[in-house]
Amino acid sequence: MAAQFVFPFELVEKDSRVALYGAGKVGQSYYCQIMATDYCKLVYWIDSNYELKEMPDIPIKVVGLTEVDDSLLDYIVVSINDEIQAHQAIEQIKNALPFTKVVWRKPDKNTSVDFFDNKQRREKLKIINLIDAIDNYNGNVSIATQNEMLSYDYSSSGRIKVRFFYAYPQFWNVMKSVAIACENDDRFDVMFVGCECENIKSNIAVRRGQVEELHIKYAENTTYDISLDRPDIAVVICLYSSYSRLIREHSKKVVCLYPLLTKPFGLSIESTYKYMSLEVENLGPDNIIIDCNIFHQMEKAGIVDKRLKCFANPKFDDIYKSIHEEYELPNGWNKLKGKKIVLWSTDHHWNSGDVSFDDYAATIIRYFDEHPEMGCIFRPHRVLIMELLGNRVWSKLDLDTIKEYFYKSPNLVWDDTPSYYGAYSICDAVLVDLACGMIISSLPLNVPVAGMYRKDGTSKIADYDVAESLYRIDDDESLVDFFEMVSKGLDPQKDKRNALMSRYIEVFDGRNGERIKDYLFEIVDKINE
Repeated sequence: MAAQFVFPFELVEKDSRVALYGAGKVGQSYYCQIMATDYCKLVYWIDSNYELKEMPDIPIKVVGLTEVDDSLLDYIVVSINDEIQAHQAIEQIKNALPFTKVVWRKPDKNTSVDFFDNKQRREKLKIINLIDAIDNYNGNVSIATQNEMLSYDYSSSGRIKVRFFYAYPQFWNVMKSVAIACENDDRFDVMFVGCECENIKSNIAVRRGQVEELHIKYAENTTYDISLDRPDIAVVICLYSSYSRLIREHSKKVVCLYPLLTKPFGLSIESTYKYMSLEVENLGPDNIIIDCNIFHQMEKAGIVDKRLKCFANPKFDDIYKSIHEEYELPNGWNKLKGKKIVLWSTDHHWNSGDVSFDDYAATIIRYFDEHPEMGCIFRPHRVLIMELLGNRVWSKLDLDTIKEYFYKSPNLVWDDTPSYYGAYSICDAVLVDLACGMIISSLPLNVPVAGMYRKDGTSKIADYDVAESLYRIDDDESLVDFFEMVSKGLDPQKDKRNALMSRYIEVFDGRNGERIKDYLFEIVDKINE
């Protein structure tokens, strides 16, 4: 499906809960943009002829108005081109769901190249403005092919069936150490089940590659029959898919690994709890494992939910290993040896205050071009790259071009490995957007960390206490000053960051996955009693 009609972003609040009404060309175009930008959460897709709307490549089921629970919605966006038909649909919606806000505007096909009014940001993001010169580029960047699917069956030889339902590669490090702990315990039979929830087919290859490195069984949900397998425990993160119902129906217990490290920008802890509850509602989890920092804040606020279980986030296990174990660098990274290395990373929502990439990318690349004694690992958020491609800010050729530039550079690395493990193991400093969870996950590294503020003053701060412990980057001069400080081995903010470690990372010993595995065994043990 190609994006032809522009979603009415100006009528819908960011991060709101949305239903599309209409599954024709306009609805499909809106769907593509929602998936590409992560601007809002698609809860329902409605169509009056829903029984005839079979879309096998779409993870969300098309339903009729009678199946809609309006308490789960903030908006219904009418995705119909014809004005008369659109107003007829609006009347039908208001009669059926009188308390839901309905929005519609005449779909504009002519502005599909510009989903947002941000021409200046688009201009700054053009590849030619990021890189001064690209010579002899032929576009032949190799792309890994998908391996054959691992063989699997549904027998478990009396062991506990644990199934990790895995959709989003950006949350891989939350599941990984738990899965490894279970796989290394003979009491468990472990399988990953890939769930395609974002209509981005490249995710399949990424997920499969990550799992195959662990030598754990893997299947896509399209070839996996959960009604035959009937897991003892289904482990999930968040799953926006009609497949959630099958997981709940055919699993004895559903455990949600909720990845949040701190409350989202602008939300109270009470609102954070409501937000979390909404995200996992379609799964109906029996247990929700949350990070200790969030758990204690909820506990202090008087929030009681027997499903909540406090554990240090298992993503920190990889970080612990990156510090304490030898790590074999990926191909092409040896060029960084002997240099002072800065890990540069981003958040996503490319057109928001969350991302500073367009403000600083050209300066960063130019600095490292001019300072070969320094090295830089660039690890963009996967979703940011999807957004830049989905909104036609970059073409596939643009992406290949900048990757090729990094590959040929003597001191720049483009990091698209499955986890931060490699970058964390060798970096001497971290440079990151303020709203990114890395401002917390990088605390144990004991290296200088800088937070990048947008030059227009629109940056969102995920946590003010942590932000105050970081070096502040708000213009090109402060950015260069940070690089110069790193080159000299200085870190005057070190004590401030270290003081926050125990507050945000309650346990840091590389065994959080093991503890969660033991908890999963306890759950099954209680079932058997």
